[in-house]
Amino acid sequence: MKITIIGAGIIGVMSAWRLAKAGHEITVLDSAEKPGAGASGANGAQLSFRYTDPMASPALFGAMPAILMGRDPGVSLK
Repeated sequence: MKITIIGAGIIGVMSAWRLAKAGHEITVLDSAEKPGAGASGANGAQLSFRYTDPMASPALFGAMPAILMGRDPGVSLK
């Protein structure tokens, strides 16, 4: 099967790799010059299920003490 994947971030590249290993013909399209040059280069593509605030938010600096002391209920450092 011929499959086109749009986006060469971590999800796109890993999807392409797994599909290629399964025997499919893969084309990956991305507007960036090389794989991983977009959102995957930072934490914009993070998948969070418990902590939903963006890690690049300026508010993170104020929350950091509670996070590091284990007092933020949305973060588990286990």
